Amino acid sequence: INSEVIKTMRTINGLSDNDVTAFCEDSRGQIWIGTKQKGVTVFDGKNYKKLGRDNGLTYSSVTSIAEDSEHTIWIGTEGGGVFVFNNGKFLNYKIKDGLVSDFITLIISDSKNNIWLGTNKGLNKYEVGKKLFHTYASGEGFTGLETKSKATYRDDQGNLWFGTVNGVFKYNPKEDLAVLAEPVVKLTRFRVNLEDYPIGKHIRLSYEKNSLHFNFVGISLSNPQGVTYKTKLEGYDKEWKPVTNQNFEIYSNLQPNTYVFKLIACNSSGVCASQPLLMKITITPPFWKTWWFYLVILASIVSVLFTYIKLRERKLRHEKKLLEDKVNERTAEVMEKNMELDEKNKDITASIRYAKRIQDAILPPDDFVKTHLPNTFILFKPKDIVSGDFYWIADEGDYIIFTAVDCTGHGVPGAFMSIVGHNLLDRIVLEQNILKPALVLDELNKSVSDTLRQSDHEDNAVRDGMDIAMCVFNRKTAVLQYAGAYNPLWLIRNGELKELKGDKFPIGNLKAGENKKFVNHEIQLLKGDTVYIFSDGYADQFGGPAGKKFKSSTFKQLLLDSIQLPMEEQGVLLNTAIENWRGNLEQVDDILVIGTRL
Repeated sequence: INSEVIKTMRTINGLSDNDVTAFCEDSRGQIWIGTKQKGVTVFDGKNYKKLGRDNGLTYSSVTSIAEDSEHTIWIGTEGGGVFVFNNGKFLNYKIKDGLVSDFITLIISDSKNNIWLGTNKGLNKYEVGKKLFHTYASGEGFTGLETKSKATYRDDQGNLWFGTVNGVFKYNPKEDLAVLAEPVVKLTRFRVNLEDYPIGKHIRLSYEKNSLHFNFVGISLSNPQGVTYKTKLEGYDKEWKPVTNQNFEIYSNLQPNTYVFKLIACNSSGVCASQPLLMKITITPPFWKTWWFYLVILASIVSVLFTYIKLRERKLRHEKKLLEDKVNERTAEVMEKNMELDEKNKDITASIRYAKRIQDAILPPDDFVKTHLPNTFILFKPKDIVSGDFYWIADEGDYIIFTAVDCTGHGVPGAFMSIVGHNLLDRIVLEQNILKPALVLDELNKSVSDTLRQSDHEDNAVRDGMDIAMCVFNRKTAVLQYAGAYNPLWLIRNGELKELKGDKFPIGNLKAGENKKFVNHEIQLLKGDTVYIFSDGYADQFGGPAGKKFKSSTFKQLLLDSIQLPMEEQGVLLNTAIENWRGNLEQVDDILVIGTRL
């Protein structure tokens, strides 16, 4: 490949790193390219695929790559052991799994598909079938110690050649006979709390002596350096610890219990002792953690509790007698008070129900409404027995006047305000003959403030007021006049809803010197136009699945959806809809809706 081609390949930037350390062509013709710092890149002739930490190659400094006869890729690293790539996944082997070092310098497979791994501290063979590592050292004739990077070769006779810092070594698989003799294992030293302790089959220690140190040795004459160990402290370790060449184990801060230390040695051929060496250690608990001490404490507690309960029962019986006497005395008093309260409640309820009769009497009768506003419904739902909402209708020659009024509060206080408002409207419209809605509201605003003595100089003045929507309809000209204090007017014409908003101040609470004026609106009504005025109780009612307000937007849509219905049916529909929405929740305010098709 000429330099121009190499330059072009680097410019393409398909490699994970330009510092390349290893190559391997697999059986499918793919090129595996190892790098110094960024893992492996696989090139299939067209595309590059990068394998790194995200794919499971957690150590990215690659030293060597090889493929075995089962098409598995082996990747050696500089300090991370060897990674095996198969079916898109990586498996990692390190010192804890049987390698003599995690610094891999070369990889090669023999004729039996065993994998040979050269390291900076010796040579390993991995038997794929047994999943077992073997170590080759001076006992097997390998004195090279450190193998050189990628210095390996398999000749036609199946011999393996390894280059080392101490010359070249040839491995003849025909002469590699497994060592079948089990290694002998023996404890050489046993320390408790860093002090030597006699070795025995069953050691008993006090709870303060809870730090154990075991030293041991495995004897295999064929290859003493290749002996490995497996250990387990039964009662502490859940599983056997990984195979290691470490010949000691330390356990600190052990809890009182009975433990069994188990030790197995394996030779370089993977032959392990058939029976583990056993040593039983019992760490006794302190006296305050023994079963008999717990039993004494439990008996003492039961005795104290029994005595306490008996004394407490005696005291409770005495207190119960005193309490029963007091309860009987208080019960008689409460019954007497309840009878008085029942009488007062009956009187109050009767008074409120009579007040409702009075309030109903001042509202326009149904016959009056049907005569002067025939295509009209009135949805009137007080929250309590009496209401703070009320409606007022009058007929003056060519004019029909109708209003929807929402007084401050509800119940009895609201009912008082409704009577004040009703009387003032009678005086302003019927006696003074004022028929322009804005002028009526101006006069009503002043009259309410005067009636309730609302001024800046009186701290105890009543600050109540009312919101109102007033309409005056001229039967001859079909002109509708409207003015409002907060409460709007909705007009539905040809399937569209138009809103006329009221002024943003209420009736009442007029301060001395103020001269607030309401705005008068005029609308030329057409055939089929429908007008709605209302208080805020309908839109503010809580309910539905989430317990939220009904809201004005939902109210508008409900009216638009039912606009083709006769007015009486619209009223029934609105009532059903708000009751279904409310469900089991309490009605929060008085509800008043007037709809008319003039």
